[in-house]
Parts: sequence; C-alpha cells; structure tokens
Amino acid sequence: MTSKGLVQALEEEVRPPSVEVAERISATLRLGPWEDAVLQAAAVEADRLRSRRGVRHVHRRGQPVPSEVRARIAGERAAGRSWRAIAAGLNATGTPTMQGGSWWASSVRNVAVYSPVPATGLSSHRSESSR
Repeated sequence: MTSKGLVQALEEEVRPPSVEVAERISATLRLGPWEDAVLQAAAVEADRLRSRRGVRHVHRRGQPVPSEVRARIAGERAAGRSWRAIAAGLNATGTPTMQGGSWWASSVRNVAVYSPVPATGLSSHRSESSR
C-alpha cells in the first residue's frame, strides 16, 4: 500500500520513487515497456532515500533548466570536463540558473543528476554523474 502523501510527493517531484514503489506503480498502472523503463530510471534504492534525519527530499524551486542546457552539461561531462569547468563555461556565456544566480560545480552536478527526464517530468537519479 502506498500512502496519499507519498504519491503526492512523487507527482510533485519532491521525492523520487524507490525501486520497490516504482515496480508497484508499473504493475498497478500496467505501464508499457518504454514508460516502465523511464520510471525505473527515475527510481533509487531505498537506502539512498534515507538520511540521518529521515527521508531525503529533492527540492526544486525556480525555473526548470532548459533541455539545451541539460544537453550541454551532459555533452561536456561526457567529454571529460569537470563540474567546475562546466560551471565556469555556463557563467561565461551568461546561461541562467534555475534561480537566476551563478553556476557552481554543485549546481551543475545537481542538474545532471536530478534534472527531469524530457517528456516525462520524472527525475533521473541513476545518472553516470552520481557515481
């Protein structure tokens, strides 16, 4: 059984689904192979959802990061650039952040790890960059 609060947190992207919850949602909604794969990509192991204080949430505020910026970050990371170098490049070109501030290595990494998967709104937490 999944609580109403958990479903709401998943829908609002305040919390990613655990692998177990993603499997239950997929079975209950009878998702197709593609939708199931996207949901499973967004899921994280249950122990990664826990922090010392309880449940770890992913909070998003401000404007969503455009897909072009996400693609640029992914491309530069694949080319071997560091988070800091990518942030410097984004700042040099005047690329806006979600909240209109400066890019930092941690904010670039957060976009790469927690950015919504295009066309789904689900967050991809199983990114290469999170390892």
